[in-house]
Order: sequence, then C-alpha cells, then structure tokens
Amino acid sequence: MYLYAMADQLSGYVARLEVRREADDDGKEEWSDAGQINVDAAEAEVLAAASTPQSHYHAPGVLPGATPLPVPGNLAPTTAGRKRMLPRRAKLLLSPNAKRKADRRANFLFRHSCDGIDSNLLVLLHGAGDSHKPFHELSRRMQLPQTASLSIHASSCDNGFTTLPFNLGSSWFEEMDYGTGDALPNNHCRRVRSLSAAAGRLIEILHSLFAVDDEGLNEGWNPERIFLFGYSSGACLVMETCLRMVINAERPLGGGICVAGGVKCELPLDASKDSALVNEGCTSILLIVGSDDSAFPPPAARRALEIYHDACKSSIGTSMHGLDSSADPVTIYIKKGKGHTMVNSKEEMRSIMEFFSQRLVREMPSIDAAASASTRS
Repeated sequence: MYLYAMADQLSGYVARLEVRREADDDGKEEWSDAGQINVDAAEAEVLAAASTPQSHYHAPGVLPGATPLPVPGNLAPTTAGRKRMLPRRAKLLLSPNAKRKADRRANFLFRHSCDGIDSNLLVLLHGAGDSHKPFHELSRRMQLPQTASLSIHASSCDNGFTTLPFNLGSSWFEEMDYGTGDALPNNHCRRVRSLSAAAGRLIEILHSLFAVDDEGLNEGWNPERIFLFGYSSGACLVMETCLRMVINAERPLGGGICVAGGVKCELPLDASKDSALVNEGCTSILLIVGSDDSAFPPPAARRALEIYHDACKSSIGTSMHGLDSSADPVTIYIKKGKGHTMVNSKEEMRSIMEFFSQRLVREMPSIDAAASASTRS
C-alpha cells in the first residue's frame, strides 16, 4: 500500500491510498485506488503547499493526475517516538492477576504498527472457543498503515466473559444451552443478559484505551481512532457494543468490521440514560456475510442493518457521524458461495481495506518536521 496526493480542482490536494493486488499470469503487479484517507486540516494545508521534489513515496502504478507525497531528503526516518503505549489501566483490566508477561499474553496480545506510527488501534475479537493468537497474526499480515493492534482472548478480565464447559475454551456470551445442546433463541433471556453484560465489559475496555489529555503520556487513543474487528460471536459482540454506544450517546469509534456475525435482536434500553444527552454520531459498520452461511445468512445481515439504522436514526437524527441523512452507517458485503468462515478471499479483504482506507487517520511526520523546520527558520 502507498500513500499519495492527487490534485483536486475543488479542494486542492487530497490524500489517497493505493493498494497492490497480487501479480497476474504475466507476473505484473496491479495497483488500484482504494479511496481517500483522513488527514487533519493542518496536514492538508502543508501538503498542498509542499513542492520539494527531492524524494517521494513512489507507487509504481500511481493513477493519472496523482502526485506522490513529497518527502524532504534531509529529514531523518520516523523514530519510535511516534509509538503509543497500551495504557496501564487497560493492561490491569485485561489481565488483573498477571505476574509476568506470559500471563498477560494468555489474555491479550499487543503489536505496534509495522511503520512505527501508532495513530490508530485495531481491536480484534475471536469466535467462540477460538484463540486470540490467529487474529494477532492476521493483524500482522494486514499491515495497516499507522495502526497498532490489540487481540483479546475471551478469558481476559479474570474470566469476565463466558467460560465454555467440557474444556471447550471461552466465548464472549452464552449462545447455547449445554444441558440440551440446543442453541439459545436470539431473544432468550440468558443470551440477552450475557450479551448485554459482555457489551458493557467491552465498553469498559474501550474506555481504558481512550487517551486522557491531562496525563501527558504518549498512550491511549481517541475513540475515532479505535477500530473493532470480530468474527462470528466476536462480530456479534462488536456490533452489539457499537449499538449500545449509540444508545448511550457515546462518542463513535473509527469503525467496526463484523465477519459472519452481527446484531440479532435489540438490546434492552437503559432506563437510566439521560434523554438530554447529545449523541455525537454512530460508528460505521462493515458486515462481511457469506451467501451460504446458515448461522448468519444475508437476511440476518439485512435485519442487523435495520436494527442498527433505526437506533442511529432515533438517537442521532440526521447527524449519522457527519454523514447526510440519506447515508447508511452499515455496509453489507455478501461473498457468493461462502459459508460460516473467516475472511478467505481477495474480494473480502479488498472490501475491508477499502473500508479502512476511508477511515484510518494518517499522520505525516515528514511533513510535520518540514513545517516545524520552516517555522524555526
């Protein structure tokens, strides 16, 4: 992936992301535009004014009319100073009884961004009975720019979610009656109660990850820079949590990606919620669904969209996280021939990358340094 600038007649320069696809039969790489990337207004102004041609980030297949971002040749490479640390309060919440690193790794795995700039954070949740380790590896392979990752195990928070019987591992909430072996109905009181508690606990984890301005520490992230990724029951918890945050009028996150799972029924409203609270928006959601998925088929995804949309509409009105009233906060991607499985195709991964490219916040340290040097001179 490469970042580059494209001249725009209306707004000057805009930052966009170009994605490299695998080589074709002739061995040639193919590049395609994945969309615009969020940049701060100040960074956009510096970018528009920059014209140093000494060196560039170069994309081999950069689109016509695009200009690579200028990088002054006398600037040092980005240092570890751009890394953000996982807040201590988050570590204590996720693994309160840990006495060594190995104990913490059993509950969560944290990875800095591949480029050493942790502008964003991706939080990953596994499916029922699974482990957080494959998702930690997934985050490494994705190599999202300027994005650290936190893969959480459902045994975290001192087994604060759900422990499965018969040594089957852990899950986020109760989905089955293990006495009979039958799946619990979507609106079953046990399922709804445990899911509601799990959503509240995940929100508590998110709060522990938020940056605190008065601490003066290089740790934590603003809500709009935190993204959630979940598979199956983890995906259900991701969307339920985002729904709860809408109902509670909390600041929206950067986005949520739900693979083979999502909202299945409406959570009970919190009667203690202050009706005078002003809702700042809702988190955008991408649903990845298989056409042959019997556990979460396309009709279930469309129902999830309706529930989430109605909650956003009733709580937010027309704000929709900065979108116009006609925009929908949920996007559904249906993969033909796919069952209840994780992402396993180029098309699915491309839809995920396009979702990120429109929402990830990008810092430009070289341009910031150039601006600082110009100010000092």
